[in-house]
Amino acid sequence: MSVQVEEAATNTNPIVSDDIIKVEVNELDSSPSVEKDATGSSPGIMGSAMAAVTSEKVFDVQEHASGAMIKAYTYWHKPWRAWYLVAQAIGLMAALLGSVGTWQLTLLTGIDSLGILTGQLMDNIGLQVEESMYGKMLPLTIFLRQGYETAYLAQYDLTTQEGQMAMVAQNTAFLETYLGSTRCCTGMFTNMWYHGVDDRGRENDMMNKANEDDYADDKAQFNILVANPPPDPNWHIYGLYKDGNSKNPTVMETFDPVTGRPKDPYRYPAGVAVNQSIGNRVNWGFNHWPKNDGFWYKTVREKDLAEGDVTFSRVFMWDINKPVTLKTHGIIPIFYPQCGVDKSRCPGMQQKRVGAWVVGFKLHFLSQYLSSLQLKGGFIFYVERETGNFIASSDAKFDSFRTVVDETTKKLSYAPCEANATDF
Repeated sequence: MSVQVEEAATNTNPIVSDDIIKVEVNELDSSPSVEKDATGSSPGIMGSAMAAVTSEKVFDVQEHASGAMIKAYTYWHKPWRAWYLVAQAIGLMAALLGSVGTWQLTLLTGIDSLGILTGQLMDNIGLQVEESMYGKMLPLTIFLRQGYETAYLAQYDLTTQEGQMAMVAQNTAFLETYLGSTRCCTGMFTNMWYHGVDDRGRENDMMNKANEDDYADDKAQFNILVANPPPDPNWHIYGLYKDGNSKNPTVMETFDPVTGRPKDPYRYPAGVAVNQSIGNRVNWGFNHWPKNDGFWYKTVREKDLAEGDVTFSRVFMWDINKPVTLKTHGIIPIFYPQCGVDKSRCPGMQQKRVGAWVVGFKLHFLSQYLSSLQLKGGFIFYVERETGNFIASSDAKFDSFRTVVDETTKKLSYAPCEANATDF
């Protein structure tokens, strides 16, 4: 770039007015070259020329800016523009707060909606489980009432071994045809007592674990059928002594594996538990059924069942046969004399509640049912309200009980899981 400067000298060093100095500024060279006219120049004239160049490079906005630029500059620097900017900031903050509020409201609405949907889902699943359980329990109720009525009509005395044996065929037919994989057992227990529980089903500490090794009644009698998963034969369990005994031993023999029928228990001589030449009956010794077999004995007293009433016990552990699982009992009380399910048949008759008829079914089907719901990443489990015991979950691989190993004997035992952090 070349700049030519013409200036009349006004310095203290006088120069003639017609002296002309040309200054060339090269873009690539920071040191200007000065050429004199034919007349020559003095050092004073050179300094004056450099000063002129310097003063020329100062940029004056008003001199060089266009009118539009000056107008815009003036507009943006007016006093009211500061308040306008404040108003814009306030508007921006209001918009941000409104957005946050809307987001929060949307989030809370979504959470509330999700909670409602979850509650509806749990209600629907609960109804499905209730219907499934009702579908299992209703036939048990019918079976117990029908069986008890049949015994009355046929005049079978359920307090005797003969009367209990007369119901074996009907009971076996029910287990074989209805319960399927959930089938377990059915049993009758009469004239056996446990003084560790009072008349209301409460623990009776005052008795100091009384009659732990006997039934406190010489007429104690029982008859049990256990349905095993095929191809294993079913079990017939009953008291050794036909007329009863306060320490009536438990004997067990399998059904005939070919015919599927129970064998005649009276083929044995009276009082003989085991005779290899006759069959394969096994002597299990004394077993305190009211104390050890679930909660049927306590439940009858807790609910003060009348003749013909049917109820269900709390859940308990079952490991006598496979699969090891939780179980519950359907229960109908046995009275003597019997009047069936119609209380009007025995007006004024003095009756005594002498035992119970129970039918059990296993609860592992409940976990299988919950797992079939195919929840998308969810997890459902059921807990017994009365005890807090874990019953079932939608994870079929999760056991509803814990295995306990005795450190001394190394023997395995099982117990229900409790719905707390320790068990889970």
